[in-house]
Amino acid sequence: MITINNIVDDIREYFQAHLLVKEFTFGQIEVMDLQKKTLFPVIHLTPGTASFTKGVMSYSFDITCASLLHSELDVTLGSPVPSGSITGTKELKIQNLLSDTLRILTDLDAELRHGFLYMKYKDQYQVSLPISFDPFIEEYKNVLCGWGGTIQIDVDYKGSACDQPLPEVPPYDTTYVGTGKSGPGPKSK
Repeated sequence: MITINNIVDDIREYFQAHLLVKEFTFGQIEVMDLQKKTLFPVIHLTPGTASFTKGVMSYSFDITCASLLHSELDVTLGSPVPSGSITGTKELKIQNLLSDTLRILTDLDAELRHGFLYMKYKDQYQVSLPISFDPFIEEYKNVLCGWGGTIQIDVDYKGSACDQPLPEVPPYDTTYVGTGKSGPGPKSK
């Protein structure tokens, strides 16, 4: 069975290899920039709901890709400056950071659904569509901008009673099975 650990480890490994992402964090959103030592752009993953139905376990995650609006360096992640624009304006920085951080999130979608270069359980993931991301330009502990949204990953789920971590159960008296009458319960040893 695929667990939340398997999915988070795969996503963490993917973003640690991603050339534009400087840091990956996991947990409540408050831990993302707790000590102002976070490198940007950062991916933050927060676990959401887990639900199951016959044959399918669904895990949802809130995912945020954020970058500093004002950084020491007056550069973006690589988006070209539009012709006719004034380099270094606040509006242009916001535009470039929103473009770049959304691109990082779409890279994850492409990897989960089509690429599978870094995912150990690639053939067992199904991403629920559509995926929607909302932009933000907010002040947390730093002024950040980027995108956030929820992704849902579905995996096979058998719900087998045989996989439970229980001690050995004594054998039952099967004399009454299928007769509609109740039996005496476990056989004594």
